[in-house]
Amino acid sequence: MVKVTLYKKNQNVIGFKTKGHANTVEPGELDLVCAAISMLTQTTIESLVKVAGLKEEEIVYKMEDGYLSLEPDPSYENNDKIQIIFSVLETGLDLLVESYGKSIEVIQEVQRC
Repeated sequence: MVKVTLYKKNQNVIGFKTKGHANTVEPGELDLVCAAISMLTQTTIESLVKVAGLKEEEIVYKMEDGYLSLEPDPSYENNDKIQIIFSVLETGLDLLVESYGKSIEVIQEVQRC
């Protein structure tokens, strides 16, 4: 199962973490659920640069096999472009949960920063 944690401040996303594998297919086959989650989360990070105008060196993230995290940043809370990007991420994750709820769990974690 993939667990996605959305870090929030005042109901606005300020970062996230994904961990695990969906395991919806046999090992070695293309797992479409994992691919969809990877595409959503990696596009979110890339959009912070290409859409929101952040500099790549300003974005703190870590990517490994079965793991991607975007370090929570309180400055993301009040940036309208960033919040739109995160809304698209949340919408995509919600759709995946509707269809593949046994393979993905989304957790909301309130940050006190």
